[in-house]
Amino acid sequence: MSVFAEFSAPVTAFPSGEHLTGSSGVSVEFQRAVPAGRAEHQLWLSGEGRDRLVESLRADPSVESVDVLDELPGGTLVGVRWERVEAPLFDIVEAAGATVLEATGTDEEWTVTLRFTGQEALSTFYEAARRRGIEVELREILGERLAAVDDYGLSAVQRETLSTAFEAGYFDVPRRTTISDLAERLGVSDQAVSERLRRGLARVLDATVGEGEPGER
Repeated sequence: MSVFAEFSAPVTAFPSGEHLTGSSGVSVEFQRAVPAGRAEHQLWLSGEGRDRLVESLRADPSVESVDVLDELPGGTLVGVRWERVEAPLFDIVEAAGATVLEATGTDEEWTVTLRFTGQEALSTFYEAARRRGIEVELREILGERLAAVDDYGLSAVQRETLSTAFEAGYFDVPRRTTISDLAERLGVSDQAVSERLRRGLARVLDATVGEGEPGER
């Protein structure tokens, strides 16, 4: 039976991570279901410094090509083909037979959702990462329902977080609750709530206002 888990990982553990270390305010999101050893990825870049990040990737000798696939007000979708994939965590994910369902990186860390074939595979991954000196932190074990996505691209975890925040008055003016209050209610860290809100809002906005010109809808 599949096991779904959310981890945090060092910023340099994934491809393009070294470019994020000096890119404050920029976020990189891998598309869902990323094969670990694949030499080509689609990345969603958001934040004011995303153009600089594209140029940084193009100058990387380990990158064969970078193509801008779509440009939206909220971000840029790029296709990156690697000459060689230099990402220690990818090797461990592949060896454990896991699949990257979601990975979002900032200049501080990656938040990664993985699907494992079972609990043993999860343990194998975690122990292998520790042996390689990669400081991964298990944040949450997710049920299959929570890992599924809806028509907006929201996982059930993201939908639950957005719904809880909305009902608690997080989006009211003035706000009637805080990130810390939401984290306590959901039983996760402040950082996890913040990232889920950001990713969830980005997906809803992309699905509802991210396409077409004003007046077309």
